Amino acid sequence: MKYIMFYGLIGLRTISTRTPLIVEHFGDKVIWYNPDESYEKLLEILRNIDDYPTGAEFREYCKKFSWQTEAKKMLDAYDRIMH
Repeated sequence: MKYIMFYGLIGLRTISTRTPLIVEHFGDKVIWYNPDESYEKLLEILRNIDDYPTGAEFREYCKKFSWQTEAKKMLDAYDRIMH
């Protein structure tokens, strides 16, 4: 997930497979692709890239995240599980 955030912060559109954590954090700002889908599906995404959020939109969205805050959330969740 941190790499997707970094890609967003430098303004790169990002294509990713769906995982619950990534979907939870990035929703429709990431371009979703299932590697089990055909190569044609990937080409279709690339042909229609302007139908997806721009790199600038993704960058603005990612600016609201703090890696330190996200790490603290994970540590707090771990602490709750362990105690």
